[in-house]
Amino acid sequence: MLGSFRMRLFLVLVLVALLITAVNSGHHGQIEPVLRYVMDKDYGVDERLFAFLDHRNPEERFEPVPASSSSVVKRPCEMGEIERHYGWYWNPESQKQEFNPGMWLKLEENSPIIAVLGGKVEKISSPGEQGREIRLRHGENLFSVYRGMQEVLVEEGAAVSTGDVLGKSRSEFYFELRNKDGPLNPEMLFK
Repeated sequence: MLGSFRMRLFLVLVLVALLITAVNSGHHGQIEPVLRYVMDKDYGVDERLFAFLDHRNPEERFEPVPASSSSVVKRPCEMGEIERHYGWYWNPESQKQEFNPGMWLKLEENSPIIAVLGGKVEKISSPGEQGREIRLRHGENLFSVYRGMQEVLVEEGAAVSTGDVLGKSRSEFYFELRNKDGPLNPEMLFK
């Protein structure tokens, strides 16, 4: 399997370019069977997503999970006003498009911040301009980042469970989910 997100994106772009060339050259009849094959194939995306988020045995993975279970991914804080969404945005200061790998929220100061999944506290930064930052490791390939912490209530190396309070926020809070291929859109947790 192609491990790199960039490599997969490159291959998709090459396929799109080939399809556009074939359509423009009038070879519509040869494209339809290829597209039908690609669209009908099951790539196992659901199973891979659950594997990142759920570390139980594969046989147990698709059983219904009660709402009070500790294996459910939780929101890191109460919903606040979203100041900057995940993804590309126009930065008026630099006058360029920039990528935000997480999301910035406006919260009430001293809001409790909780672990979205169980894991280990990998790093806690020193206080800085944007507050303190906590990085949790959830298994081998999944991380969560919590920035804008006013007070930290955990220690580096500590094991935490889903829903454990990590600390208290400043008025601006940043949250990011990341796997081995890069950032993931965390906004699904805030819907």
